[in-house]
Amino acid sequence: MKETRFDKNFLKGVSLAAIILLPFFLRKQSLKEGLLAFLLNGITNNWLDFYLVSHKKLEYPIRLFPKLFKINIAFDFLLYPTVSVLINKVTQEDGFFRLSAKVFGFIIGIFAVELWAVKKTSLIRWKNGWNWYHTIGSMVIKSILNVLAVRIIKKMGTVLTIY
Repeated sequence: MKETRFDKNFLKGVSLAAIILLPFFLRKQSLKEGLLAFLLNGITNNWLDFYLVSHKKLEYPIRLFPKLFKINIAFDFLLYPTVSVLINKVTQEDGFFRLSAKVFGFIIGIFAVELWAVKKTSLIRWKNGWNWYHTIGSMVIKSILNVLAVRIIKKMGTVLTIY
C-alpha cells in the first residue's frame, strides 16, 4: 500500500485528539496519579515498540518524524498513554477480575482502530509471525501491569508519607 495524504492526516488527527483530551482526563483524577500513568505507559511503550520494530515484528511505514523515530510516537507517546490515564481512573477501585474485564474492553476498542489501520492504511504492518492476538494480549497485559504499578507506587507514597 502506498502512502496517502489520508494516512498522514489520520495520524496527525489522532495525535491532536489525544493532546486535546489529555487535560480533561488528567483533571478527572489526581494529577500526580494521572501523570504517573501517562509517563509509565509512554516509557514502557517506547521500550516494547523499539524491541518489536528492531526485531522486525512491526513496521510503521508512515509515522511522525520518520527520520528521528522508527517507532510510532503518536501511539506510543500520545494516544495509548492518554487512554492509560482513563483506564487508571475507571479501574481505580476495582479488583483484579473487574480490572481485567475493563482493560480488555478498552483494548478491544483500540485494537479495532489498529486492525482497520493494518487493513486499510499504510500506517502499520504486522510482520514475521506477529498477529492480532499478539497485539491484544500484549496490550492487555501491559495495561494491567501499568494499573498495578501505579497502585503500588501510590501505596508506597502513602506509606512513605506516614513515616
